[in-house]
Amino acid sequence: TIIAMKLYPAVFIVLFIKNKKWRAILQTALFTALLTLLAMLIIGATKENLAGLKINLALFDYFFQVYEAGMPHSHSLFALIRFPLFVALTYGEITIKAFGAAVVMMQKPYMVFTLALFAFLAAHIVFVEKIFWKKLFLLAFAATFLPFVSFDYTLIILIVPLLFLFYEKPAKDDWTLLVLYSMLCAPLNFYVWIWMEVEVNTGVLLRPLIAILMVALIISRPHYLNTFKNGVKAYFRPNYDK
Repeated sequence: TIIAMKLYPAVFIVLFIKNKKWRAILQTALFTALLTLLAMLIIGATKENLAGLKINLALFDYFFQVYEAGMPHSHSLFALIRFPLFVALTYGEITIKAFGAAVVMMQKPYMVFTLALFAFLAAHIVFVEKIFWKKLFLLAFAATFLPFVSFDYTLIILIVPLLFLFYEKPAKDDWTLLVLYSMLCAPLNFYVWIWMEVEVNTGVLLRPLIAILMVALIISRPHYLNTFKNGVKAYFRPNYDK
């Protein structure tokens, strides 16, 4: 149901892949498609409605993804990349036209980068990571920080791995992550840059940097390549007990 409303939670399907729950993946895909079609039938999937949806998506892309409207209260990695451009805009170093042109040039490379990063995170979860709350956090990171635009309300996704962290009881090595986690969920608007009526605070810069540091700490381990290779072998090894 959630995936039919917003596509981002689909990243958690990686957990089904980890546990080889192929039937659950198929059921999720079919149920999502069914709900989407049902909604289209109720609303009316007319040419006018579909054309209106296409126009609205294009407008969102133009104002929020390319230009400055998507910067306030955003914590995506794309906002982090755009942050220096916005600061330059506030000081009059560049024009809004130059801002938009630079962002357009970054869109395709960013898409390739996020797809590659998500593929790596998924492979790490399937073949390497053993601790469940860390798997959840990596997937929550992908859903929350990788989209082009991600506003503050999406941080609610981070509650799920946090609950499992407390349930599993933090290990000694987890206290650094716990401190960073608390910083990640805290207000970080220490300073504000203003251009016209658009206000961008330091949270746009600090929150994704903290999240990146947490991902690096979760993933890092000695002899990573050997661990990854052993995980791949174990995953594809036939299980004769079934």
